Amino acid sequence: MLADGADPDLENGWAESHAFIQSNLMAPAVATTSIAMATLATASSLAWRRQLLRVLGILTSGDQDDTADVCLDVVRRGTWILYEELAAMRSNLAAAGAYDLLNMMDEQKDRLRGYHAVVRDQLPPDLR
Repeated sequence: MLADGADPDLENGWAESHAFIQSNLMAPAVATTSIAMATLATASSLAWRRQLLRVLGILTSGDQDDTADVCLDVVRRGTWILYEELAAMRSNLAAAGAYDLLNMMDEQKDRLRGYHAVVRDQLPPDLR
């Protein structure tokens, strides 16, 4: 699996100019979200996990609100993956990405508040 192999090219992200250009979402955005979530469920590389969460953050907050909303709905189906990222705390940057995505979901506010109380000190300062 690619996500367990070589580290991603973080300077020229694999989804850039394909699923999005800057904050403009492109036609493959929703499909890319599905692939990123599926890959996140099994990726063991920390660099890949951070990159996947960064890309998911862009895809769920892009300028095209309707497409970004559909991308967020795809992410919603895998909230367990995001909570696992928070609980495992393999990387505070990956956990911050998962936290940001969960924080976008109104229905997760109460549950996320409970997780926040437990992992607060391990998150980056802007999320404490």
